Amino acid sequence: MKKAQGFTLIELMIAIAIVGIIAAIAIPSYTQYVEDAAIANAKASLMGLATALERHRAQNNTYTGAIKAASTLKSCAIFTGVGDTRVFAVTERGSPNIYFTQSPETGTAIFDLDICIPAANAAHANPPAYVLIATATANSPAGIAPNATITLAANGERGGTILDAWN
Repeated sequence: MKKAQGFTLIELMIAIAIVGIIAAIAIPSYTQYVEDAAIANAKASLMGLATALERHRAQNNTYTGAIKAASTLKSCAIFTGVGDTRVFAVTERGSPNIYFTQSPETGTAIFDLDICIPAANAAHANPPAYVLIATATANSPAGIAPNATITLAANGERGGTILDAWN
C-alpha cells in the first residue's frame, strides 16, 4: 500500500498561522519605514534648497528671483510644537526657480517645495528671512496626511505639522 502524499489540514493551518504572524509584524514595520524614508528625503530636499537659496543670495545680494511660480497662498507658518505656531503674512511665496520643486527630486512627487519670504508686521517685527516648506501631496504614504508640512526657516528653526519630523 502506498503512503498518501500531501499536507494534512493541521499542517496547512499551522503554515497559514505562521505567515499571518510574520505579516502582522512586517507590514507595519515596512509602512513606518516608507514614511520615515519620505520624511528624510523631504528634509534633505529642504536643506538642499536652503543651500541653493543662500548661494542665490550670495551671488545676487537678494532672495528675489529665487521663486519661479507665485503661489496663491498669502501666508506661511512655523509650527515648532503645541502652542508655538507663528503665521506670517507673505511678501513673496512660490515654487523654487533655483532648485527642484518636489521631493523626491525625480519621479512622483511626495512633497512639493515652496519658498516663503515673510513680511514684517505688528505681530512679527523680525520674521526669518525665509521659510522653506515641504507640503505632502496626495501621493504621500498612508501615514502622512496630504497637505502636512515640514518647515525650515532661515534662522535655523525647524518645524511643521508632521510631529517629530526633525527628531
